[in-house]
Amino acid sequence: MTLAATLKKFLHKHRVQYRVLHHDRTTSLEEAARATGIDRNQMIKASVLWDGNGYVMAVLPLSAKIDAFKLKRQLHRPLQLVSRHEIDRLFPDCEPGSHPPIGEIYHLDWVLDKSLYQLNSVYFESGCHTSLVQISTDDFLFLSSGAFYCPFADASAIHSVAVSLSN
Repeated sequence: MTLAATLKKFLHKHRVQYRVLHHDRTTSLEEAARATGIDRNQMIKASVLWDGNGYVMAVLPLSAKIDAFKLKRQLHRPLQLVSRHEIDRLFPDCEPGSHPPIGEIYHLDWVLDKSLYQLNSVYFESGCHTSLVQISTDDFLFLSSGAFYCPFADASAIHSVAVSLSN
């Protein structure tokens, strides 16, 4: 499998141009970035949180961390991270631990950190541990029109990325 079936169908339905980058099997997005030589600041990741009202997928740059307090305050929800095992059940057509950061295709509410606007293109998990997907940021933002946008990434993590990019 190169792309999760639901991801491939979604990209084709919306006529979004994408590129699949194949690499040796990895166990994390960090490893995939190293294996493909992609700047980790262009990679995006998804974390899944939950409260009594359901699941929320939070999408942010790989180089950033979620500021849980800020996210809870922005969404007015007492969210907590979901276990890896529970996350895997939400993505039935994906290999465990490889989840595309597009909540809509898995019927999840989703929120995107505003720092994603600064990227030229994005790379993300395809649903398997041997490939990544690249699309333009504009196309990703088009696909995520149903998501909520707000700043929730840890400002110190983003600042350290900005400092490393300027050096």
